[in-house]
Amino acid sequence: MEGPCWRIAPVGDLPTFFRALPLLVPPDALLCLAAGAWDRGMRLFLDRHRVPPPSGLRRPRTFRGGVDLPATSEVLAELAGLSERRAEPEVAGDIAVSHLGGQVLEWFDVPDDPFAVSRSVPVDRIATFCRQVRVTFAMP
Repeated sequence: MEGPCWRIAPVGDLPTFFRALPLLVPPDALLCLAAGAWDRGMRLFLDRHRVPPPSGLRRPRTFRGGVDLPATSEVLAELAGLSERRAEPEVAGDIAVSHLGGQVLEWFDVPDDPFAVSRSVPVDRIATFCRQVRVTFAMP
């Protein structure tokens, strides 16, 4: 991620991550799921909610084959439910969130590695999210 960012410890549980994500990102943000070994049920969900990627957004190469979804509470709750019945690689290997033409969150190697969140996200939102999912954050 370009520019200064927060480093958040890995959230080892994807359903918990997706349920708490609205605390962290604006409701008009876009969620990109990439590098998933998607079964028929996941593909149906992705096809039903898929939106075009934002024009002009520069993303790392790994997200070019990803699927963009609206990061609404409803979509994230449905995704959390699907995640409860699947191993992480069946949901996503990498996750990104974009808003207003910029990258807000990048998480590679889900769920094992820490992830980055843009400093444009206020620290109180970061702290609330981290308390909810029981992880720590730091400014590198």
